[in-house]
Formats: sequence, structure tokens, C-alpha cells
Amino acid sequence: MPSPKKRRVIVGKYGRPKKKKSIRIKFRFTRKFFYLTALLAIAGGIFYFLFISDNFEIKEVNISGLKTISEENVQSTADAILREERFGFIKATNYFIFPKDKLRAAILISHPKIEGIDIQSTREKVEISITERKTLGVWCKENDCFYFDKAGVIFENAPKSVGSLVISISDERDIDVNIGSIVLDEQQVDLAETVHGLIGRNFSFGIRTIVIAPDGEVEVLTSENWRLLLEKDDDIEYQLSNLKYVLDEEIKARRGELEYVDLRLGNKVYYKYLKNID
Repeated sequence: MPSPKKRRVIVGKYGRPKKKKSIRIKFRFTRKFFYLTALLAIAGGIFYFLFISDNFEIKEVNISGLKTISEENVQSTADAILREERFGFIKATNYFIFPKDKLRAAILISHPKIEGIDIQSTREKVEISITERKTLGVWCKENDCFYFDKAGVIFENAPKSVGSLVISISDERDIDVNIGSIVLDEQQVDLAETVHGLIGRNFSFGIRTIVIAPDGEVEVLTSENWRLLLEKDDDIEYQLSNLKYVLDEEIKARRGELEYVDLRLGNKVYYKYLKNID
């Protein structure tokens, strides 16, 4: 009787039969490939839904707060930004990549008369609320004049002469400026407001212009054509109270003969007439 045929068994490291790996590895690879493909498909679908489809596309831009600036000009600036694309295919109008900061900067650069912008966006709409600069006075350097605001920013061309009711500043300093530049610091703006207000309320003459000299010193050219020299770092109200006393008690009717009054030395007031008449 023939002996039974023996089956060959592959023994592993610990004496156990080795399992066939090829089918198992193939199954694992197929399963991982399936999961990866499914994951990519889901991610692609989500990406398309969020960034490519029009489900989150901003379709409306509303602008409010404009008084003197053309809404069409602001809209044109906004449209130029919103027409851009990210990575060549994602529109800037997509809610998730909407370039709020870039839009704000573009509008401010294009329209110096705008002081502030608040931009709020929803899934389909952008609300742009604008605050325009308020004119405080006219700043001139030689023959170039501009309106300026409380922050000392020049933002629009202005006529050289606008009357004594508006603060007028003539700047003799050697500075380069462009529309949108800050030409006056906080102290200079406050001084101009204070001088203009106090003289307007307490004296019978007005101010033609406030002159900032090349060294930064301040003079006031009055409507009566005499000059007032001020100490910019001292109490302006106190200096003008000294002026009122001298005008009322000493100069009196000779005010029309004045060349200047110097208030820069505290309670010592110096003045000079155009002609030395005793």
C-alpha cells in the first residue's frame, strides 16, 4: 500500500506555519486605495461646494456714508478688487477668501478724502460704510493749497483764499507732501484751532493766516496786517489775555500802526510800530 503523500508546510520563525501574504497584502492595498479615493472625492466635493460653486459667492455690494465722494468711483475700486482670482480659479467674491483688508486699503489709497471704512460681509452681500474727512481748514505751501482735517491730513485741493471764517495755515517749512500726507501734528492742529477760536470770540480783528516759519515758530497775520508772534509751547489763552490787556491799555487807537506784537516772553509783551512815533 503506497504511503500517503506528505504536504509541504512552510514553517515560520517560531515553528508555526507561514501564511500566504500575497492575497492579504493585495486586499490591504485595495482597501487603502478605496479609502484614499473616497477621501479625495469627499474633500474635492467639499472644496468645490465651498470655493468653486456659487453657494458662497458674494453677489451684492452696498456702499453707505458718502456725502461728497462719487459712489460710482468707490464702486469701481471695489469691483476691480472683487474681479481678482486666487490661484487662478477661485474668485475673490468667495465668502471664505474675501479680501476685506485689501479692499479697505485700495479704497483708502484711491480716495484720500475717506477717513475710515467699516466692511461687513455675509454669505452673499458686502456692506461698506464710509466716513468722510471733515474739513478743519486750508493748508498752503507757496501756491499749493489743500483742505486738511482734525488729524492734520491734506485730502483735497483748495482755493488759496477762503476768508477768515476758515482756519488758514501758510507753511514755510521745507517738506515734501502729497494728497493724503499728514502735514500737521496734533500740537499744531490744536494750536491753530485754539488761536482761531479765541481771537474770533474775543477780538474785533480776524486772522488772515497762521504762518509756520521754517524753524517751526508760529506767527499770526491779522486782518489788520500786523503780525502776532506766539510761543507754541506755552499757554495760548494766557498769551492772548496779555495781548488783550496791551491792546486795550497801551496801544489803544494806534493799533493800525502796529508792525507786530511779540507774546513769546511770558508776561512781558513787546510790540513795534511801523513808524517810530512818540
